[in-house]
Amino acid sequence: MKGLEGSDVASVELAREANEASALLSELEKGTALSALLPAIRRLAESRNDFEVTEWLRLEILGYDGWQMTDPKLDTAVRARIVDRYIRLHQIADPAADFDRYRVLRRSLLAAAPVAELERSAPPAELTRPVVHNEVVIWDMRSKAHNENRLLLVRVREELDEYLSSILASIQRFQATRRLFGENAIMVLAAGGDLLSELEGAVAELARPGRHASAAIGARTALLTMGRELYDGATVHTSPITGKTFRVVSEKHMLHAYLDGLWSRGDATQRALIETAIQDLDLAYQLGSKAKNPLVLSLAEAELAVRKAYSVASAIALSGAFSARAKRS
Repeated sequence: MKGLEGSDVASVELAREANEASALLSELEKGTALSALLPAIRRLAESRNDFEVTEWLRLEILGYDGWQMTDPKLDTAVRARIVDRYIRLHQIADPAADFDRYRVLRRSLLAAAPVAELERSAPPAELTRPVVHNEVVIWDMRSKAHNENRLLLVRVREELDEYLSSILASIQRFQATRRLFGENAIMVLAAGGDLLSELEGAVAELARPGRHASAAIGARTALLTMGRELYDGATVHTSPITGKTFRVVSEKHMLHAYLDGLWSRGDATQRALIETAIQDLDLAYQLGSKAKNPLVLSLAEAELAVRKAYSVASAIALSGAFSARAKRS
């Protein structure tokens, strides 16, 4: 990747991950043996720093008795989550047990063998006459055990399908966010954390037909959340930019007052960003309010509302204010 800028390297890496996840998902849905796919899925998880998934897949490959975590000093809570997932997927019924009184088969055993060994499990051969009672009982138990193994493998396959699908969805959200907001988008959203969850949701809503009004409302909600969570000043505020005094009676006023405070402490570059952000706050809020009647809001207006709400968040992030909040909390 010599000569590529950082953003280009990230794009190439994302494209590689998307291609790998898509190819593996296709093989999974074709019914390719899990034992043939697990090493590649584990490598993909490892490249994404998905430690818990990586360790769970090692557990599937090696089996419970052969598995030890890569880092034995790791938090025991992490180990517990990995083992809990494995147990949830590998619980099987005792072939000698009966149904409980609700006609539900109790799954009280653990199939702890490696997936490759479980896949080699074969149904018992058909009985040939004459047969005795004990042979029927043994055959029935082996049939139940085989069926439980097959169900187990279906559960593992569904878990892998969900994981690979989540990778593709995550990459698609990332690409949509960057197309809409620019290269700094992920940094800004990460800095804002839970304060910007509605804004992230708004990006997803824009991509769904007929949901643009919901996106604009989400952008408006993100602004209100920032105002409510970031401002802790007086109930009457005088803007250092305009000299106007107003009562801080709503989350929008709180955010306006908060941006004024950032402007007072900022340098010339930051002040220019804050002045633009205050204008964008008013427009995004207006369009978000308009979206309460979806019939009068266009898709272009909804996208503008989301972009303007991001502009406000970006100005706050570039002023270091989200980081300051994280330190206080």
